[in-house]
Amino acid sequence: MDLFARHGFAGTTTQKIAQRAGVSEALLFRIFRNKRSLYSAIIDLKISETGEDLFPHEAAARNDDQAVFNTIATVMLASMERDPSFMRLMLYSGLERHQLAEMVYEARVVKLFSFLEGYIRKRIRQKAFRPVRADVVARTFVGMSVYHMLNSKIFGYQASRHLDIEQVAESFVDLTLQGLKR
Repeated sequence: MDLFARHGFAGTTTQKIAQRAGVSEALLFRIFRNKRSLYSAIIDLKISETGEDLFPHEAAARNDDQAVFNTIATVMLASMERDPSFMRLMLYSGLERHQLAEMVYEARVVKLFSFLEGYIRKRIRQKAFRPVRADVVARTFVGMSVYHMLNSKIFGYQASRHLDIEQVAESFVDLTLQGLKR
C-alpha cells in the first residue's frame, strides 16, 4: 500500500511490490492475478477495517444527535490518523481516475452519505433540526474531517497536526449541531 500511496497505481510496478514484500514476482502473481487484483485487495482490506463502527445505528435509533455525529467524526479521524497512507492512496486513485477509487467511493462514501443524509432528514421531519439540504450538510460534515487530516497528514501543517482527535471531532460536531438546531 505504501508504494501505491507514494507512486500511484501507474507509477508502482509489480517488480517494486515484490521487492518490498521480499518475494519473487512469480510468487506475487501466484497470489494475485495482476496488479489490479492486488490493488483491489488493499482497498477491500481498508474498507473492512472501519467496518460498521462508522455507522452508529443504535445512536441514530435513539435520536442521539451528539453520539451520531461524534461517532462518525471520531471513527473517520482515528482511521485516517492510524493510516494516512490510505488517504494518499485514495488521492492518487482519484487523480489517476482509477476505477478502484470509484469502488471505495461506492462501497464506503456513498453508504456514509446515505446514512447521514437519512438521519438528518429524519431529524428535520421530527422538527429537531431546521430545514436544510441534508446532502450538503452530510458532505460538509464529512469534509471537515477529511480536510483536517489532509492538512495534518498530507500537507504536514503543524497547527492541525497536534490536535487531539476527540477535541477536533467535538468541535466539528458542535459546529454542525449548532447550525442544525432550531
